[in-house]
Formats: sequence, C-alpha cells, structure tokens
Amino acid sequence: MNLIKNNAQSFRENTKGAAIVEAALLFPILMLLFMGLWDLGNGVIAQQKTITAAQVIGDLVAREKKVDTLMLDNFETAGRLAYGDMPTDTYGMDILSVEFDEVEMPFQLWRETRNMVADTGAIDLTAGLGGEGEGVVVVTVNYVFKPYFSVVFTGDILMSERAFLRGRRSQTVERE
Repeated sequence: MNLIKNNAQSFRENTKGAAIVEAALLFPILMLLFMGLWDLGNGVIAQQKTITAAQVIGDLVAREKKVDTLMLDNFETAGRLAYGDMPTDTYGMDILSVEFDEVEMPFQLWRETRNMVADTGAIDLTAGLGGEGEGVVVVTVNYVFKPYFSVVFTGDILMSERAFLRGRRSQTVERE
C-alpha cells in the first residue's frame, strides 16, 4: 500500500512532458484560428474588390453617352482587373440603364448581364432617384468567394455590390 501511495505521489510531482501535452492540445486550436483568420482576411479583401469593381464599371459607363458591345467587353475586363490576382471565374456583372417617364417611374432602356443572373430588383431601387427624362445607371457585381480552409464550415460565399450613377455627359446612357 505504501508503494502505491509513493508511486501516486511521484506521478503527481513529475511534470516532465507536461508542456508537450499542453502544446499538443493547443496546436490544433491555434491552427484552426489561424486558418479562420486567413480566410476572414481574404474574404474582406474580396468584398472590397467587389465594391471597387462595381464602382469602376459604373464610372466607365457613366462617362459615355452611348455604349456598344466592344465598350461593354472593356468594362467587363476592367471589373475583372479590379480583383488583381484573385481568381475571377465566379465574377459576374449586370449593367442596367434606366430612364424616368413623365410620372417619374423608372423603365429599362437596356441591360447587359454577364456570368450571373440579372439583378431584377435593381430597377425598383431607382424609384424616386430622378425626374422625367433623367436616367440612372445601376451596376451590380457578384463574386463567389471560395475560402481555402473554412469551406467545410461556411461553403462558398456570395458577395454582391450595387453602384448607382448618373450619366456625366448626358441625361441617360444609350446603347448602340
């Protein structure tokens, strides 16, 4: 009995290897935190680039009196370039040119949608933004962010941004 008591006391007093056991328990938790912060940071950057892409495209469209297919191709490329070195296979844009009628209700002049579903709610959001004959350009950019590590917990994340602009050189932006 004394031998068992002495061994139990010896075991409690022996702290060799305690740091390794603690590190082995904490390491997976710290790695999960690090990977989550990595994805969070990349997600914030992706959202900022989505905002930038919508504003760049909107600014380019608003500078023109009329746009054609080649110009729209260039606007799409400009939006892609806003993402820098991020993959743009899930990037999509929707450009809507709106004019207001005699009772200041918006109606669609033209729309160009690429690599996404048209933003059907955009025209309703322009109500009250202009008077008769005036216009607004609405650019919606969608980007599906694919986290590297957190995809197990979150899946893909849709990021969307709308930009509302008025034509700079004319009341409305027409399509050739």
